[in-house]
Amino acid sequence: MRSRATRRALAAPLFGCSVWLAACVGTGPAAGRSPGPPLQLQPRQIIVGVPLVTPALRSDLARRIARQYDLILVGAFPLRSVDVHCVVYEVPRGSDLDELTRELSTHPEVRIVQRNQQFTGMADAREDPYASFQYGARTLRAFEAHRWATGKGVRVGVIDTGVDVEHPDLEARIVETRNFVENGEESFSRDVHGTAVAGIIAARADNGEGILGIAPDADLVVGKACWQLDATGDRALCSSWTLARAVDFAIRAGVQVLNLSLAGPEDPLLRRLLAAADEAGIAVVAAAGDDAHQPGFPASQDSVIAVVSSD
Repeated sequence: MRSRATRRALAAPLFGCSVWLAACVGTGPAAGRSPGPPLQLQPRQIIVGVPLVTPALRSDLARRIARQYDLILVGAFPLRSVDVHCVVYEVPRGSDLDELTRELSTHPEVRIVQRNQQFTGMADAREDPYASFQYGARTLRAFEAHRWATGKGVRVGVIDTGVDVEHPDLEARIVETRNFVENGEESFSRDVHGTAVAGIIAARADNGEGILGIAPDADLVVGKACWQLDATGDRALCSSWTLARAVDFAIRAGVQVLNLSLAGPEDPLLRRLLAAADEAGIAVVAAAGDDAHQPGFPASQDSVIAVVSSD
């Protein structure tokens, strides 16, 4: 397992993202989306983690919990990196969510229980025409560091919206993609937020296009966990459900650095996954809010490198 110093060295180039980070909060529907939020953003949902046993036993346990607590089963997914199977339930109106969560936490077969919470995306001398405008990278002297390291051989997980895999500045940099959001398949390559983040990290150098990535030779593993809320803007919204699946995917895909340009409330399930990432030697970088004393989650975690914006 890599030392903390080694992981921070691997992740150091991602500090260049700080110049671009800005709040992108939004809740309106994306262009072309059918009315109503996707399944993974529906209100009054809880996520219950149970042991990762056989499918038959998991299914039986999920149904028993639904009957016992009068819940509606709406989805399920495994998190193999932390040996937990998550079952998502809708809680009928009239039931107290906090009281139900407390009751379920005492169930002998429940490993973790929480609300399905929401997170918002955070984003704001070479031959690349816009390299001179990259204030953060120049301030950090990141381009000078390219004499020694360009990210070659490093797999960086980008958990965000989709990414334009055919963008000329990202050509050959994206080695694996996965979609975890309902109604997100059609927009994947047109999503602005994730494409911008991917470009900051690994836009190709010296190709006469756009900007220059902080780690232009890194390999990107993209997990779409957020919805692009505006077809032309950079507003993005994610949930505990989608983020947990995407982080689990990135850990099992063997990334060495994990980038989360997003923030939200404290989340027990994601905290467990980030602990697994730390145990696996993965450097995690996350966007912080405007308040340096309360950076938000997951930037607030000790094992996470918090990145702030700069004018």
